[in-house]
Amino acid sequence: MKQAILNLLLNAVQAMPKGGRLALKGRVPEGNRWVQLSIQDSGVGIPGEDIDKLFNPFFSTREGGSASASPSPIGSSTSTMERSR
Repeated sequence: MKQAILNLLLNAVQAMPKGGRLALKGRVPEGNRWVQLSIQDSGVGIPGEDIDKLFNPFFSTREGGSASASPSPIGSSTSTMERSR
């Protein structure tokens, strides 16, 4: 999960080459044992034809992109992980 979150944050920064807003929010919905994370940026956005490919580990919109850094620009994404006990 750490690597997935890091990749989402890196993608958000790469989507804002001239700067912008990056927000990371976390919450535990009432009565739930899961943490919900929301990552949002003010980047260039995602073309509609790429939405279904975003979490494919080999998808990239950048030349020379790699699976380990998944460089597709993420406009808004939510990940869920189990809260540490």
